[in-house]
Amino acid sequence: MKRIILFLLILSYSNFAVAKNTHILFIGNSYTYVNDMPKMVEKLSKSDSDIGSSFIIEQVTKGGAKLIDHWNDKEALNKIQSKNWDYVVFQEQSSWALYKFDYDNSYRVAPKFRRASVSSVKNKILFVTWPRKPRSNWYRGKTSKIFKNAGYMSSELNKRSKKLAGYLGASEIKIGDYWNFMSKKYPNINLYDKDNSHPSLAGSYFNALLFYKVFSKSKNIANIDYVPQGLSQEDAKLLKMIVAG
Repeated sequence: MKRIILFLLILSYSNFAVAKNTHILFIGNSYTYVNDMPKMVEKLSKSDSDIGSSFIIEQVTKGGAKLIDHWNDKEALNKIQSKNWDYVVFQEQSSWALYKFDYDNSYRVAPKFRRASVSSVKNKILFVTWPRKPRSNWYRGKTSKIFKNAGYMSSELNKRSKKLAGYLGASEIKIGDYWNFMSKKYPNINLYDKDNSHPSLAGSYFNALLFYKVFSKSKNIANIDYVPQGLSQEDAKLLKMIVAG
């Protein structure tokens, strides 16, 4: 009897020792915090039987904020240096790549974040966002001179982001490329909110799935139970299937 109890205690301790918290920090603006996308990632981890890790996710997100704004107000910097992070995700403002003043500022501040995070961040990721909705009002009137069309906006975002990731010492998650694929292949699922810029509930869930796949390396994406309230099971199933590959 004593041997059985000892064996169970050892087994229990072993399972506890294997379990590991994954600490993730998102730094960005409304493209990240709308529909509380970071919390969706956390909920995905809790409903995935394929991983032995609990995700603990925090965020420093402010409407319209650029990386230079986050650097200047110090909150993001203090958070980065407050503990050891498995992942820190940086999201630049949605149209930053179209304005020279903005991307020059981004390139200037990125090395500062890189140096400041050397000892506390294991993996840095640049969240590459999407263009405004194709053929929407953003490509007409005054904004047409800057945005031109969705293809142009995507090209500029990808080009500038590659350079920015180098300055950050980060890898890229090209969320925008996945959105472009969805717009062409599955236009019936609208990833955009009514403003044709921010993510809809489906858009935020799609983003959460894409981030979760990178963080967890789970092979169980298509079978995860968590679906946010308000999103149809049919749409969620398709999005999970696409992300699962």
